[in-house]
Amino acid sequence: MNFKVITSRISGKMIFQVALALIPIAFSVYFIKHNGNELKRSFDLLATSRLGWFLAGIAVSALYLIIHGNMYMASFRTLHSDVSFSMH
Repeated sequence: MNFKVITSRISGKMIFQVALALIPIAFSVYFIKHNGNELKRSFDLLATSRLGWFLAGIAVSALYLIIHGNMYMASFRTLHSDVSFSMH
């Protein structure tokens, strides 16, 4: 394939989208590389934790997200905007 044909198909918007997609991947690689020991210790700690406390933490986090979502719904209601909790 000719170089002119390839470059004519690539737009500035496409280059921006690819660059924008690569930024989180680069940050993830950087984070894992520099915090690998801490991540391994965290997984080891999770493996040795009590299941009850682990599930309680998940439940508290889920409850927090539900309350936070309801707070946003209430604030949008004061602006007379209809926002639902569903994903549809």
